Amino acid sequence: YGVEIAKDAVVEDSVIMPNVHIESGVIIRHAIIGEDCRICRGAVIGGSFAPGEEKKISVVGKAKTIAENTAIKPGEIY
Repeated sequence: YGVEIAKDAVVEDSVIMPNVHIESGVIIRHAIIGEDCRICRGAVIGGSFAPGEEKKISVVGKAKTIAENTAIKPGEIY
């Protein structure tokens, strides 16, 4: 509940907690986004993996703001 995702944002194989705002151009893959977060325009969180490659989950903690055009790599905790 309370989640807003911009029409052109991409969210794949991820968990989005309540009250998260995801702005235009954001890409989130293989991630957990804590509640009350704002993911600003153009940010990239996580990534894609080749078949057989180890998947690493990116995590954004509660009430964080991810600035415009920020990249959080697979497996990083913010």
